[in-house]
Amino acid sequence: MTDPAREASALAAALARLAGSLASAGRPFDLWAPPLTPAVIETAADRVARGEAEILWADRADPALMLYAPSPGETAFFGYGCARLAGPYLPPEDQGQREATAARLAALASARARDRGDRLVTLKTGLDPAALRGLLAGGVVLAEFLNVLTLELIPNSDGPDDSPPPPGFTWLERGRLEEAEALADDLGDFFYDGHLRHDPRPGPEAARRIWRRAALEDLAGAADEAVILWDSASGRGAGLATAKLSEGGAEGGEAILSILALAGPYRSRGLGRPLLRELIRRLNGRIAPQSRGRLRAETAAYNLPALALYQALGFKPGPPLAALHLHLTC
Repeated sequence: MTDPAREASALAAALARLAGSLASAGRPFDLWAPPLTPAVIETAADRVARGEAEILWADRADPALMLYAPSPGETAFFGYGCARLAGPYLPPEDQGQREATAARLAALASARARDRGDRLVTLKTGLDPAALRGLLAGGVVLAEFLNVLTLELIPNSDGPDDSPPPPGFTWLERGRLEEAEALADDLGDFFYDGHLRHDPRPGPEAARRIWRRAALEDLAGAADEAVILWDSASGRGAGLATAKLSEGGAEGGEAILSILALAGPYRSRGLGRPLLRELIRRLNGRIAPQSRGRLRAETAAYNLPALALYQALGFKPGPPLAALHLHLTC
């Protein structure tokens, strides 16, 4: 049996070596997702040391690898084994070799999924053509492309303690779970850009249900910040914005935009901007005085209204991602 601590040390060394190869070759760290920053390398090694993820080595000497981790939340939702991949992390040399190595890693992921009984394995990765060709040749399917945007958060903002909601609306406290559950139902199928929706096997109904559950969990406390836009006249929820702080997020790290949604009757009315602006204001208030952080958002590449909204509020687009799936039948 592999020693987790030794594997974690080997992983950290391999990823640091790859990061050095990228730097010397003049390639960006964000060729893959997550990018090979020191913090990402440390987090990956910690997960392996704790037994939360395992390494799929294509070649320890090269090195080339992917991380394989069970996904308990998706497993509980779908009722069968699910997992997530990170990588593939490949030496930045010959394109043909990179493609062949990515195909081998896809085969290793498939074999590991079969051993574990996992039926759905998901991966978000950068648009490296050689890696994508290899993964697709290895049986992985492309679900969709994603825009990735980031906004710099400002510590110790001198703005108001709260910002006024649009006329006729108010900000609802998320502790009122009865109203929150009704809002989760009203949001319906707004997650048209969910990569599960575009894969016919999970399908749009599964996407709708899994995101409804995500909304309820965020409102129950899974999200670090949640803003509910409430229609005072009709007494119903109109919109929801939530965010989660990554490790160290309160000390200049990263917050992830979890949900930004409006119920059907409230779309195309300019309400998304104040909803997101209020979430950003609250996140600014959580950043440590001496630090800066950022808010990260993902949206489908074709979701132009969301892209326009993010950019209007100062988000900067970064390298896009590909959402990939590996399906197996038991």
